[in-house]
Amino acid sequence: MSEAGGSTTQSGILYQNSVAALYLGRLLDESFRAESESVIQVRVEAPAHVDDTVITFSDQHKTYIQAKENIRTGSQEWKSLWSHFDNQFRDQGFQHGQDRLLLHIGFGLQEHYDLQALCERAANSMNAAEWLSRLSQSQNDLLDKISPHLSMTGLTNEYQREILAHVDVEILPREAIERDRLRDWMPIPIEIHQNFLVCYVIKSAVQRE
Repeated sequence: MSEAGGSTTQSGILYQNSVAALYLGRLLDESFRAESESVIQVRVEAPAHVDDTVITFSDQHKTYIQAKENIRTGSQEWKSLWSHFDNQFRDQGFQHGQDRLLLHIGFGLQEHYDLQALCERAANSMNAAEWLSRLSQSQNDLLDKISPHLSMTGLTNEYQREILAHVDVEILPREAIERDRLRDWMPIPIEIHQNFLVCYVIKSAVQRE
């Protein structure tokens, strides 16, 4: 078992920083993109309920990112994740229909792929009744593991569908970010990407002291 603050924690921090650095690379990329895809601001450890990384795009919508290298249903991280997503979704500044909640996962398990499908079906359903009728047993079981960590205020099937319709799930190992995604997202040499990571690791270590 890894000790608190040991290699597992440091690996998780490095994964979070790698995701942030990827968006910083996109921020520097001057290639023409639609306003909904053009990054104009990247905030790390932002003053928000979902605070790992907050991305602002040219059309002024935001993506609130939680980056977890490895997360399991039922863990304390899982409980905190949904509490933070719920608080962000209920926040007055969250733009429903525009802003996104993004869970970036580094190590994908079947439950994560079920979550991906659960959220996609929420986004592609007209109402809660249609959504629930389209769920598999494993997706229904997963929904039961999310609901207890959402606020009871106004918690209905339709609310569950609405919040999950705003959630995107990206399953991407850190090695794939640095080896594959880097080529498409960053107009800068890999050495600069690595320097971003070094800077963020140092920053994160100082903030946690």
